[in-house]
Amino acid sequence: MKLKNVDHVLRAAANICEETDFGVVGSQAIFGQHPDVTDAVVTRSIELDLYPLNAPEKSEMLNAIGVMSKFHNEFGYYADGVGPETVVAPEGWQHRRVALTTRTLQGTEVRGWCLETHDLLISKYVAGRPKDLEYCSAVIRLAKAEKDLLLNRLKVITASDDILSGTPVFAGERVPVRTLIDYIEEGHSIADLLVDFPTVAKDNVIQVLAMLKDDLQRHAARS
Repeated sequence: MKLKNVDHVLRAAANICEETDFGVVGSQAIFGQHPDVTDAVVTRSIELDLYPLNAPEKSEMLNAIGVMSKFHNEFGYYADGVGPETVVAPEGWQHRRVALTTRTLQGTEVRGWCLETHDLLISKYVAGRPKDLEYCSAVIRLAKAEKDLLLNRLKVITASDDILSGTPVFAGERVPVRTLIDYIEEGHSIADLLVDFPTVAKDNVIQVLAMLKDDLQRHAARS
């Protein structure tokens, strides 16, 4: 999906829902911060996941330009009406969204509020599907994400000589980050870890996974 296609869907969604602001999640949110992206992996999705920002209950109306609609058949891409509850991202993601602006044929300004790139990557890591991980790898390869920014924002790992002799642990806890890695290597799920260590916040686990994945990607790029 190209930027002009995203603009097209936003304009159509505005006409259908009679709304001017939309939350944009999923792959196409990258265009909010990086409108110049043309990489085949990053832009290969043909759906725009969005919802009317101030009236999410209108998402169902987007079926009119959804999959297998006349719109889809004519243009080759479509809208997927979702809701804000589908977003799993670090705390404060709503305040970091980036506006992608277009105008309808009548001149009305329409804004797609896109997930900030690092929040988008974390949401992709959480989904964990092969295509999501490939997407993240491509974004990192294009240098559209900064590890230091991710680390500074998340701050979910702490290390102190007073806690387990300086072993990295989840912030505010005495549970070593290594425990998460052990669970994964042994074939256990994140849900298992959260049951066994109920004081560990799910958001922290998600964020650590994102950082671990980023480290692996960068290591692979240097190899």
